[in-house]
Amino acid sequence: MNRYRHQCQIVLFLAFLAISCSCKTLSDQQASDGANVGNMNDMNGFRDLDESKADEYIGKTILIGVTYLDHKGNVIRQQQWFGRIKTWSKEKGIEVDLDDSDEFCCIPPSAGSIQKAKPGIYTLRSTGKRIENPDYVTTWTCQEPDPKQLNKVPYDDAVALYQVHEYEDAYKILAVLAEQGHAEAQNMLGILYREGLGVPKNSKEGIKWTKKAAEQGLASAQHKLGWIYAMGDGVEIDYQEAMKWYQKSAAQGDSDSQLNIGLMYVTGGYGIAQNYQEALKWFHKAADEGNIEACYHLGIMYSDGEGVEPDRKTGFNWYKKAADRGNVKSQFQLGMYYYQGKGVIQSYQEALKWFQKAAEQGYADAQFNLFVMYFQGQGVAQDLQKASEWLEKAAAQGQPDAVTQQR
Repeated sequence: MNRYRHQCQIVLFLAFLAISCSCKTLSDQQASDGANVGNMNDMNGFRDLDESKADEYIGKTILIGVTYLDHKGNVIRQQQWFGRIKTWSKEKGIEVDLDDSDEFCCIPPSAGSIQKAKPGIYTLRSTGKRIENPDYVTTWTCQEPDPKQLNKVPYDDAVALYQVHEYEDAYKILAVLAEQGHAEAQNMLGILYREGLGVPKNSKEGIKWTKKAAEQGLASAQHKLGWIYAMGDGVEIDYQEAMKWYQKSAAQGDSDSQLNIGLMYVTGGYGIAQNYQEALKWFHKAADEGNIEACYHLGIMYSDGEGVEPDRKTGFNWYKKAADRGNVKSQFQLGMYYYQGKGVIQSYQEALKWFQKAAEQGYADAQFNLFVMYFQGQGVAQDLQKASEWLEKAAAQGQPDAVTQQR
């Protein structure tokens, strides 16, 4: 069973494209010609999305259009992106994995800003790429701050600039607000320095600002500071210090910190004693907050009897909860449950279904298992062509059994 234990989450400070941004529904023509210019200063409706409908949106494709204005309202440029929705959350917004890129963008949590796309071909003005039949469309405008009014510009304007990668302009606002003691601005300024976004990279300066925000009680900064010490990012690894800041953030309900505390108790080391019972407790806390990765780890612990009596049925249920929300490792584990018939009625058809879901997300072990099943005709008619295709995909990722099989 593959484990991805101490994988402390890198949780960027995800705020939303807010003040000075407006939303319009993309029409077919707007998708290729750019969005109409507009401003909206009242963002109170930006948390109107229904999280219970996440499954309707996650995994669907979306076309995003952004029009950039200078501080006088003149159009600077227009740009479009295409990607797939990966997060639907009032807290984190609507995160979209961009096509042909390792980057992502974040749309404010406003369901009203997104509408179904009309069937047809859409052209991205910025790249010329043609997109056929996207599922959804959305358009935004973003206006730069007036340089003469920087110290009066709301923090949300800096967030808006950050989200569309205008880091230098975001820095100008954040630096002023951070010096004034604005905790959220201090946290974001820490990100800019640590990542070298809009300013020369300076880990020491970044940690300084992150710590200032954390000391003011900002949960996201406390979580990030915990991660910095746990991973040794610009500092010596210090699990005790990491645990201290994770605990502070977790006490405020931060599920990623709760998850990471559980992971630290699972692995132990650096002055933290391994303690499966404590790990189980913290994974449950994170899962209760809706953390899908925590559900996956609960699946492991109940299946393997770590900190609890082995209970494959309960383990299966936790895997299923995470798998239904797209957790690839849980999808693979469900495939193994059904393939082996341990804790459930053996079913090659169900195993094939879950391996397929994981394999389509690029999970190499699932790809190799599909090779085996298509090659042997397990749960599906034998298909040597498909078997070969899955073997090649697994081997391309260095999956050991696939590499050996190809020799």
